[in-house]
Amino acid sequence: MKMRFRWTVTGRPLKPEVRVLGAERAASIGGLQLAACVVMKGSLWLDAVFLIGYGDVDGLASAIKSTPHYHELRFLALSSSILGASDLPRLHGLLGLPAMLFARVEGGWRLVAYEGLSEAEVGEVLSVASGPEGPEALRLASAITPIVRGLLERWGPYLAGGERRRVR
Repeated sequence: MKMRFRWTVTGRPLKPEVRVLGAERAASIGGLQLAACVVMKGSLWLDAVFLIGYGDVDGLASAIKSTPHYHELRFLALSSSILGASDLPRLHGLLGLPAMLFARVEGGWRLVAYEGLSEAEVGEVLSVASGPEGPEALRLASAITPIVRGLLERWGPYLAGGERRRVR
């Protein structure tokens, strides 16, 4: 039996194991923002968990590009706590990856904006990469942010050269 895959704007088949990066703001220390990131293959396979630090949209793009998973990524699912909808076109231009922006709502996530995809393509991506509560990569990134905050509260002074800084 032949499997059929739909083509997306990326020019590649949309397979069930398409790699999606989910990112949620975890904390800020001084002027540096930290985001918890999760790379998922579709909605079933966890590929990577890591933190990135950034100051603005250019810094966020640079941090994502510097990850070992960048060349395998096909889509971004970002929390609205990371950047605003007006910054999404710039991020898409810098990375060359379709990006979707979500806001947390009771029981899951609501799509706020998208760039680099049509509405139909967004639906296709979400059908492959989402669980009952929305995009799995974003759900997991959001789930680990309290852990990151807790670790930074405890270890932040040691990481910042001994200075006690407030983690927000």
